[in-house]
Amino acid sequence: MSPPDSPVENSNPGATLVFAEGARPTACALASLFDSPAMLGIGSVVANRSHLTGNGIEALAGGLAFDLRFADGPAPDGQVIRIEPGEHVAAGVTLLPVVRALAGLVANLALHLPVAAIAWDMAGTVAQPQEFSRAALNWLAGGPFPAQCLTSLTVKSDGSIASEGLVHFTGQEMYLVGAEGEVEATAIRLAVGVVDQLVRQGRLLAPREFTIAGTGLLAEPSQYEDRVWVWRKR
Repeated sequence: MSPPDSPVENSNPGATLVFAEGARPTACALASLFDSPAMLGIGSVVANRSHLTGNGIEALAGGLAFDLRFADGPAPDGQVIRIEPGEHVAAGVTLLPVVRALAGLVANLALHLPVAAIAWDMAGTVAQPQEFSRAALNWLAGGPFPAQCLTSLTVKSDGSIASEGLVHFTGQEMYLVGAEGEVEATAIRLAVGVVDQLVRQGRLLAPREFTIAGTGLLAEPSQYEDRVWVWRKR
């Protein structure tokens, strides 16, 4: 599924909940969900705001305000709810606490609404709701970073894998150099592990060695761009 084109202006990086035609809840139903025990401790509705068009509401999650806007998208994407950091949070949209709060809000809404897909702006990814919720909530509970939901991993023709969206978490993208004869699924698992390690440690300033799934790797920051190059140790 391609990222939905929405008439709602995507002024800030955020996420989009995509619904089948007629399945999207109303703003009142969504406000009721926030007030229910199902969302206890996850978020709360602040108010309807005049600057939010289409019956938009503002909600709190992790102590941060997010704007939820309703719009009709073109077929086959149906209808959407657009979620963006509120005006007082937007300047720090790529800070880890904001991203964690956004991911948690999106994941929990997807558990309680008939969401068909989730589009995540900062990586241009579109994920199945169950996959996104499971991976994001596991991360928030201390598990591995959801590399295939919050970043995009692209396999190149030579088997190398490049990330997109990791820069929002570490200030750098990742490029895992391909290995001749390696199965693509194995390379992707390595790339997922590398992304998790990089998110945990933050921006890489010097070469570092680490091991993932028994494979020794060398990571080295580029001197010319915001990128980390990763090779398999020989």
